[in-house]
Amino acid sequence: MVGFMVLISCSIDYGEQLVETLENIPNSILEDFEQVTVRDNKPIYKLSAELIESYNAKALDRLQGVSVFEFDETGEVLTSGRASRAEVYQRTRDGTFFDVSAYSKQHKTQITASDLQWNDQLRQLRSTSQGTVRIKRDNGLSLQGRGFFADFKNALLRFDADISGVYDEDKSNEKSQP
Repeated sequence: MVGFMVLISCSIDYGEQLVETLENIPNSILEDFEQVTVRDNKPIYKLSAELIESYNAKALDRLQGVSVFEFDETGEVLTSGRASRAEVYQRTRDGTFFDVSAYSKQHKTQITASDLQWNDQLRQLRSTSQGTVRIKRDNGLSLQGRGFFADFKNALLRFDADISGVYDEDKSNEKSQP
């Protein structure tokens, strides 16, 4: 009876520590994930990842071995990209991508960076660290620098520091704009 009374009088309160621990445990883990967005029976976007961990309390997905492809109406790849890992918010599709390499067929441009942050609603891409971002066009033009920012709605590209490279006004106007 004394043992029973001791058990009844004890309360287990894990409090905030348990909540924090549970928030850091993924709700689901998917391996070899692939998601294809289709419009008019044609793929327009494809996301692949070696691993996805979903954290519902944070509305966050952590991905490893990421590949993305954007297709035109004929099924040709417009844009392709890879990242070693990424963190993407489920509600907004905003995210941060690490060890990035991407190519735009439309703009004939390759971009590489240690990390880039994407704002989906504003269609903006920016570097998040002081690492160097490199941009190379198929026609030989290249730029690199720190403090990278691109606004795809307004066709704006900017570096804030340590800018170097080759830029030729005549070549930059050939068929596509950065």
